[in-house]
Amino acid sequence: MKTILAVDDNRNFLDIYERMTRRKNHDFVGTDDPLNALEIVRSGGSIDLLIADLNMPNLTGDQLIAHSHKLSPSTKYLLITARDSETVDPILARLRGDGIEVTYLQKPASLVEISNAVDSLIGK
Repeated sequence: MKTILAVDDNRNFLDIYERMTRRKNHDFVGTDDPLNALEIVRSGGSIDLLIADLNMPNLTGDQLIAHSHKLSPSTKYLLITARDSETVDPILARLRGDGIEVTYLQKPASLVEISNAVDSLIGK
């Protein structure tokens, strides 16, 4: 069983991620506050996958991923955002330049697309 931490300031997306995670029999932790998510990672719990929105208050998804990677370098990352690739590509390039591999999906991503991305990152 894997643990998935999802961070999105939209509760509807958190509900979708939780249903998908539970169907796969993984543990789910969800929050709409990226600072809270960072505290969860900092607490030392094993997070196998962090799903993050890009645009959130207090801390952007890419900032959350960068900070989380320093605390938990084995965690996998999935960035899901409504921003287009023209906006996201430079962000991904910067993260990857720092040695952080991030998978990107554009909202609205289907449940199948999200599920397949999760499977490819942490297995079924």
